[in-house]
Amino acid sequence: MAIWLGLLLMLAAAPAGSIGAQAAEIKLISTIGVRSAVEELAPQFEAKTGHTLAITFGVANVLKRQIEAGEPFDLAIMTAAVTET
Repeated sequence: MAIWLGLLLMLAAAPAGSIGAQAAEIKLISTIGVRSAVEELAPQFEAKTGHTLAITFGVANVLKRQIEAGEPFDLAIMTAAVTET
């Protein structure tokens, strides 16, 4: 699972990762089920890319409602059950 989360975090940086791009803050919302993996990978991601992560953890259904209400985010890590409904 950590490999997939790492790939997701690296993909989030891809649009801003072009030559000459400035570091950005990436707003990540994530379910609490992967909290430990995200917290382990976040410092590595920030050190490698220069970007910072503003991470919000929560229960998937609550995060889904926030997204549907227009909560801005750059990357969401959600459960398949929630994203398929």
